[in-house]
Amino acid sequence: MSIVAGVREWFLLRDLEARAAKVRDDIRAERGRSLRLSQQRRAAAEALWIAGHPAEALHLLRAAVELARSATEEGEPLVAPELPAFDAEVKAADAARFRALLAEHAQLFERHAELRLAPRDVVERRVVRLAGTALVLLLSIVAIVLLARTPRRLEASASAKWDARYDPANAVDGNDKTDWLLPDHAQGWLDVKVIPPRKIARVKLMNARNLPWNDRASNELSIEAFDGAHVVKTATTKFDGVSPDPAWRTVEIGAKVDRLRVHVKSSHAQGGGVSEVIVE
Repeated sequence: MSIVAGVREWFLLRDLEARAAKVRDDIRAERGRSLRLSQQRRAAAEALWIAGHPAEALHLLRAAVELARSATEEGEPLVAPELPAFDAEVKAADAARFRALLAEHAQLFERHAELRLAPRDVVERRVVRLAGTALVLLLSIVAIVLLARTPRRLEASASAKWDARYDPANAVDGNDKTDWLLPDHAQGWLDVKVIPPRKIARVKLMNARNLPWNDRASNELSIEAFDGAHVVKTATTKFDGVSPDPAWRTVEIGAKVDRLRVHVKSSHAQGGGVSEVIVE
């Protein structure tokens, strides 16, 4: 069976459904019972092996395989090799024999599923497999979308600040009434990380003013846009003076950016700063 045919059968179970339809209910009841009993013996053998009783586990597993062979009418009865009677007599070759018997039992059990499953059971299994696969695919798609959709945000740091009230974070908090301010009459810079990195069309800047006193504002600004270590755009802009209601300044970028640096080159009145930075 080709890989494609195997995958199709795993999902649709057409061959299994056809085989199940050919088995009479009385035969399925009789042989299915034997298969279930052999499965029970196999489970007990595995438990004994894990519990440290390998000799009894080998004997019980061989009985399980013999019962499965009889129920499926597949293969001759097992030649009865000498199995160890005591746990201390179990050797490496016996462990290999145990694994081989497990594999044979699993193959017999799967190859003859029609002896355990009626056609309606096959249909139910098909529905469960298709629904389960669809659910896994849906959850995978949702997970990929959620992972890909890193929340967009800006993070700010600066060369200095006047005091704790005028933190760089004020420049990216969405509130144009709060300021990042430099110390008196100082030059400095504001770094804005663009998370996640993306192509931005422009940057909008609002000047500081230190409400309600209106005694600070930037004058000349230069802007550098970075993609990694590479500067992809430089620009300058200028504010007219201190104003309680300053106009936005817009700088066109048109490039992928992961960081912006705003240099305050000069200031009005007591010192410079920035009220708000927006990327679009």
